[in-house]
Amino acid sequence: MKNQKLINKEDVLQGFKNGVVHIINNPNDGEVAAQIGEHWFYFAGSEDVELGADVYVSQVGLDNVAEMVANAVNGLMGDTTDNSTEWLYYRAVLNEMQNK
Repeated sequence: MKNQKLINKEDVLQGFKNGVVHIINNPNDGEVAAQIGEHWFYFAGSEDVELGADVYVSQVGLDNVAEMVANAVNGLMGDTTDNSTEWLYYRAVLNEMQNK
């Protein structure tokens, strides 16, 4: 894992542009979440997460959201084996998008 390139804001912004990263209202409770590929996760604090995805992005700004998403995903790296595997999945989805 040490040789893996961290996910950065630019990776996430490119993912938005190419349609592999989305900000969604998650299916369990409707709170704002990020989706990369087929998997989603919480990335924002508890404030304003009930605004809905579109309103949240417009209020916080896409650059800020991309930075928050990158930080949340990178926070998984090395935490536990399951979290490391999840991080590797997100890295692979973003790498695949960049290679197209």
